[in-house]
Amino acid sequence: MQNRSEQAEQEVQKAHHYAENIVATVREPLVVLDGDLRILLASRSFYRIFGVAPEETEGKLLYRIGGGQWDIPALRHLLEQIIPENTTVDDFEVAHDFPNIGHRIMLLNARRLYEQRKNTPAILLAMEDVTERRHAEQAVRKAREAELANHAKTAFLANISHELRTPLNAILGFSEIMSNQLLGPLGHDRYREYVEHIHAGGCHLLHIVNDLLDVSKLEAGEIELEEEEVDVARAIQDSVDLVEEQARRAGVEIRTDIAGPLPSLRVDRRKLKQILINLLSNAVKFSTADGQVVVMAGLDRSGGLGIAVRDSGIGIRPEDLPKVLAPFGQVRDAMAARLEGTGLGLPLAKALCELLGGTFDIHSKAGVGTKVSIRFPEERVVR
Repeated sequence: MQNRSEQAEQEVQKAHHYAENIVATVREPLVVLDGDLRILLASRSFYRIFGVAPEETEGKLLYRIGGGQWDIPALRHLLEQIIPENTTVDDFEVAHDFPNIGHRIMLLNARRLYEQRKNTPAILLAMEDVTERRHAEQAVRKAREAELANHAKTAFLANISHELRTPLNAILGFSEIMSNQLLGPLGHDRYREYVEHIHAGGCHLLHIVNDLLDVSKLEAGEIELEEEEVDVARAIQDSVDLVEEQARRAGVEIRTDIAGPLPSLRVDRRKLKQILINLLSNAVKFSTADGQVVVMAGLDRSGGLGIAVRDSGIGIRPEDLPKVLAPFGQVRDAMAARLEGTGLGLPLAKALCELLGGTFDIHSKAGVGTKVSIRFPEERVVR
């Protein structure tokens, strides 16, 4: 007849056998440790994922296996907290990035199970692969931060633009009165020249401020369109007239090449002219003296209407095209560095064109020139 100690030993062995079977069938990595943090049992998935064999682990210290990949200070500290019998901590979890297994992020959850012998509890260490979840959380967090930063930038641009327009309008109004000498002669011809420079500088600055305001509105989705039937030929000529003086000062010729009578477009008149003025102004600015800017327009075979602005200027290198189409993007070469600008002209024209339902295309060759084409689909053409 078995004595009580033998029966107890058999019960322990039986329980140990049950535990081995349970741990072996678990799909997630699982380890049972003794109070000295030596491995008692481990699941098959633990061996497979961490690339170790049972004979390398059983009875070994957790921190000594797998080339030291388990020597995690946070894990060691918390395991040591969970071991003492009188501790109030009986479970915890910590995430760790394991470089040895392709930087998978494992959530390690430990819990004290039972006391194998006095002051030596057994610890269950379960693991969950949370790599995708953590990456998704990180992506959401970064997207949210980018969204908040974008909103802050948009609000700043809108506020600063509004704040600048009020004094600028006063400068333009007073300088125009002085330039026309409406209240009497200025007293010296140089004064009139200075006032004209002030007015020209103010107009240029107001143009930049308006572009900034439009960029902020576009990014915030707050641009409102007032669509109507627009005479395209008239819009082109009006835009050319507004840029004519800039072209004259630069020694650049502007001409139009319109293929026959053009139908009207159903678009926002002001936005269409803003696109054309930006493209023409940009073409003139980057053309050399005695250069030429040509505005072409006509219907295509599919019934859409295309407008193109071609110049014989300095051109753009292929690798610089993404930069010039990004807000505030500028190419820093010998000639471009001498030219003033904010880098908003082309990006704003592209964004407005797409807002009006059109497409925007640019072809350029350094030293030869640039051609920017916009096209509006057939449904925008008024027959």
